[in-house]
Amino acid sequence: MITSFESRVRYSEVDETRHLSMKAIVDYMQDACTFQSEDLGETIDYLNSQNLAWLLASWQVEVVKRPKLCDHIIVSTWPSRMKGFFAYRCHAIESPDGEVFARGNSIWFMMDQNTLHPVKIGQEQIDRYTPEKRLDMPFAPRRVRFPGEAEILPSVEVAKYRIDTNGHVNNSQYIQIAEECLPADFQHSGQVRVEYVNGAKAGDIMIPKICRTEDAVVVDLSMPDGKSYAVVEFK
Repeated sequence: MITSFESRVRYSEVDETRHLSMKAIVDYMQDACTFQSEDLGETIDYLNSQNLAWLLASWQVEVVKRPKLCDHIIVSTWPSRMKGFFAYRCHAIESPDGEVFARGNSIWFMMDQNTLHPVKIGQEQIDRYTPEKRLDMPFAPRRVRFPGEAEILPSVEVAKYRIDTNGHVNNSQYIQIAEECLPADFQHSGQVRVEYVNGAKAGDIMIPKICRTEDAVVVDLSMPDGKSYAVVEFK
């Protein structure tokens, strides 16, 4: 099943170049997922009644061409596979005439809100979604490896406005925080991968650690004890 919606790039969604920001691109993709789940009856209220929640394990996003202010866009998502603990999704942002602006893959899992442990995706969930063909793009690994010695940046306290309905930092906010840690001379192409490890809450302290390779910068948003909240790779 494919869910799509139309929108227009707003001033509040663009960066200093008047193009759709990386955070906004991911927000659009995430919103399409939410619309599909709500339309299929897998609503937030229903999941809460079952003490369940869909959480994101990883993002892989490729920006082909960033839409600019006032451009009309069509945002789409569809499930490609559900097996065991993981649900796989594809995403696309296109122009009305079919030009691809961005595309992506994401991996989700179902969490028991009482135990805070992943649970196997039930047949009830599988029956709600009809898988479609996977995007014709390389499927990157779920885990993002930190490639070498780290440079440690000043710590960041998690502000309340970054929190979503699950009580944790929203998925796109990790990307925004990591993006603010990039070296001034590094211009990423819009290829971003994120591995989500532990949910950060309001007031938590993130310690950004960065490592630069020949073609990428990896940002590990870590806890004071060294464990990761999220690891973000920009190419």
